[in-house]
Amino acid sequence: MRKLHFVAVLLAALPLLFLSPATGSAQQALDYDVTNGHFYTQADGAPLGTSPVGYAITNDDGVPFWDAYQKYGGPYVLGYPVTGQFVYDGFVTQAMQKAVFQWRPELGRVLFLNTFDALHDKGLDGWLQAYRQTPPPFDTSPDTGLSWDQVKARHLAFLDQNQAIKTLFLSDPAWLDHYGLPVSYADEGNSFVIRAQRATLQYWKQDVPWAKAGDVTVANGGDLAKEAGLWPWDATVPSLPSSGLQASVGTPAGGSTGYRARSPEYGMDVFIYGFPSTAALDLQKAKDATFGWQRSLIQWKGIETARGHFDWTQMDQAVQASNASGIKMIATVDFGPAWARADGVANGPPDNPQDFRDFIYALVSRYKTGSPHGHIDAVEMWNEPNLAREWGGQTPNAAQYVQLLKAGYQGAKWADPTVTVLSSALTPTGTYDTASTPDDIFLQQMYDAGAKDYFDVLGAHAAGYKAPPQMSPDQVAADPNYGGHRIFTFRRVEDLRNVMVKNGDGGKQVWVTEFGWSTDPIHPAYSWFKVTQDQQAQYIVDAYKWAADNWSPWIGVMSVWNLPEPDWTQDREEYWWSIANPDGTPRSAYTKLLQARQSGYLP
Repeated sequence: MRKLHFVAVLLAALPLLFLSPATGSAQQALDYDVTNGHFYTQADGAPLGTSPVGYAITNDDGVPFWDAYQKYGGPYVLGYPVTGQFVYDGFVTQAMQKAVFQWRPELGRVLFLNTFDALHDKGLDGWLQAYRQTPPPFDTSPDTGLSWDQVKARHLAFLDQNQAIKTLFLSDPAWLDHYGLPVSYADEGNSFVIRAQRATLQYWKQDVPWAKAGDVTVANGGDLAKEAGLWPWDATVPSLPSSGLQASVGTPAGGSTGYRARSPEYGMDVFIYGFPSTAALDLQKAKDATFGWQRSLIQWKGIETARGHFDWTQMDQAVQASNASGIKMIATVDFGPAWARADGVANGPPDNPQDFRDFIYALVSRYKTGSPHGHIDAVEMWNEPNLAREWGGQTPNAAQYVQLLKAGYQGAKWADPTVTVLSSALTPTGTYDTASTPDDIFLQQMYDAGAKDYFDVLGAHAAGYKAPPQMSPDQVAADPNYGGHRIFTFRRVEDLRNVMVKNGDGGKQVWVTEFGWSTDPIHPAYSWFKVTQDQQAQYIVDAYKWAADNWSPWIGVMSVWNLPEPDWTQDREEYWWSIANPDGTPRSAYTKLLQARQSGYLP
């Protein structure tokens, strides 16, 4: 299909068509002057007035976007900015809700981008059809050989298909700037749609939540292209105007904004999300042992059932139960929803990291400091992304995970700067193939991809396997009876710590969000490293003691794996790691931990 090669210079006379911006004193709090321009928070993705981040429109670097924005109507006509500046097809570009600016230095002018043409060029017609009832453009070969006036007349004739759309379209004296030329039309059942180069106009034949039958609505081209992922992701991230993203999330150079734990603090992995009938019993067991933390696995897909639609019932129950017990909460978020991926694969990373950012923002906003719904102390960004089975079946990709980590960190810190953000704990593995990446290699790849500024605490997993906790990785690697590899030891954490130090990140703590020993006699993948229940008990206590004596001050919370779900049976491998039985009765490990804490052996 041949594209219409048409870009119009902005016109001076623009009607007040599109938005009614906030007025009065509230307007001053939402946007304000900055050097060489103006800063807006209205389209930062947060509830209006609740976040200081946003997007600036400036004349910086000789690109006069702020002058053009004022001249051609500002937010009344163009909408609020929804990106910062970025380079698109070789030209400096910035998107507003309704329109998209592009600086053309060879012309010395700011032009409108044909947004819907750009979506077509990037192969997004199918997305537009499926999600926004927007038909693909018609073949433009009939324009060949026609004069400009003839091309314009041919395309304007498309408006004859719907009189209501035609009336609205032509009532705008700057229709060429705002809409471009019509390029297709279609009856979509509940609406009739005319697609233009820069907008889609929909005549509604039936009532819908956002319009009545007989109304004509105009899609926000800049917003829609942002949702479709047309703009570079980094350009869509709102920030503070003074020093960009780092200021907006409060990350000091080389440091951390999260909670700094004693070395160590004590935690248990519990299953209170989705299990309200046993939550109080499990939390009381942690409290009786004077453990101050619990870690819960949180299902994103179970809360945000569709984009922007939340069911907080189970999460409210879990958070409020934890708060009532006086136990601090680490929420580990994974189990991604199928709606966030075009292929519908469960528990994979979203196609657009912004979906994860938006969910984390909503989660932490609901449970931020002082919230009536309860409080989350820390958020762990995913679980074991160095395994394909935790990454939607895809080959693990550290750079891709860092995009998710950044998005989650930004969402969390915008909502509550005091919340502690953990990087996802990696599973100890020495295998490098499509199913897994070794944890130390994956961590270095994370640093290479820029992860350092996007977590307060490094998460880690520390399965003890067969070895007692005092055995070093060197000792275990030299002894085939213990597996013959550095990963088969609790002290594998030291290898990860060395990667942190190598990358200048030694000021942060490591929190072990899962550790323990299995007593599994029946699953071949686990039974080779089984220990007895008495050994399990002693090793867990000794692990806490080793960490207190040797890993201070860089070790933080250590969460033992696990207090079990009430419905687990022996066919579950997780059952054999548990320190209690599914009916709540203690095993040797829980009893020994209780005694060690009460006696003061574990400080």
